[in-house]
Amino acid sequence: MSLCWINILASLKRKLSTESQSTPEFLLFIYPQGGMSDPLPPRMSAEAEENKHVNLSISSTAVSDSLWLGQG
Repeated sequence: MSLCWINILASLKRKLSTESQSTPEFLLFIYPQGGMSDPLPPRMSAEAEENKHVNLSISSTAVSDSLWLGQG
């Protein structure tokens, strides 16, 4: 898995608006060496394995944690 793909997965939450472009809001950043940003958001745990797979757990989700992308 490339670093670019990990960055895409790490940006789980993005605030989008039809009137203005906004940048991704990173909740978790995984470095090429396998280290992670600190601190992790509450309700989130992650583990980077040697094979570059990331096990991500999110608990107690709420409606505000979701993102809907549609054509408009």
